[in-house]
Amino acid sequence: AIARAICPDFAPVPGQFFTGRLGLSGFRTPISAEIYHFFAPRTYTGQDVVEIHTLSSQPIVDALIADCLNAGARAAQPGEFTMRAFLAGKLDLTRAEAVLGVIEASDRHELKQALAQLAGGMAQPLQMLRDDLLNLLADVEAGLDFTEEDIRFVAADDLLLRLGKGLAHLTNLRKQLEQRAHGQRPFRVVLAGKPNAGKSSLFNALVRRRASIVEPTAGVTRDRVTSLTDIDDVYFELVDPGGHGIVDR
Repeated sequence: AIARAICPDFAPVPGQFFTGRLGLSGFRTPISAEIYHFFAPRTYTGQDVVEIHTLSSQPIVDALIADCLNAGARAAQPGEFTMRAFLAGKLDLTRAEAVLGVIEASDRHELKQALAQLAGGMAQPLQMLRDDLLNLLADVEAGLDFTEEDIRFVAADDLLLRLGKGLAHLTNLRKQLEQRAHGQRPFRVVLAGKPNAGKSSLFNALVRRRASIVEPTAGVTRDRVTSLTDIDDVYFELVDPGGHGIVDR
């Protein structure tokens, strides 16, 4: 109904886009546009979705948004589309949280982590772990049912091994989630000191690679070098300021 308010001829056809003209307030000439109607439940939110594609002009976009609001639409709240997708069962909680990680990623490292989580990097391992534990539970229950028989469905060593494997898997996933949580605004650690005091050597040792130039001559490192690293599962941004160890805020 809102799309028809700005494009009276709009008639959605499944699997096709509609080409028409928008009658926007303040514009005498109709604006060409393509309108896509995606039908539920095969959408991001699981609901009907209408997309309006038109000229990349800020005044046109502003007028289009204003007319949509006047026709009964409202501005989406932050994260509302993802929240609707979660409530409709289109995304699980870990993937919904990963959407925020993709949006707020400040570098390629954070983006890579968030994209992996969005692609099921958390949900799929958890589902596999759940299936394995359910199978293990079935073996244990079967063994209890046949205690008087000389039948062993799972050996004690195998039971402990599978439980230990599952615990290690959960611990690893928890660390990844914590890393994502702390990755939004990592702590900044600056190596400050006099020239040629060994800041760059210490920097390379902490990041476990040769990221900063190391020479016996003082003052070689003049440009600031940064790297995300971790020590004992604490993630932070390490800074080799170069020169006399001065960095901006």
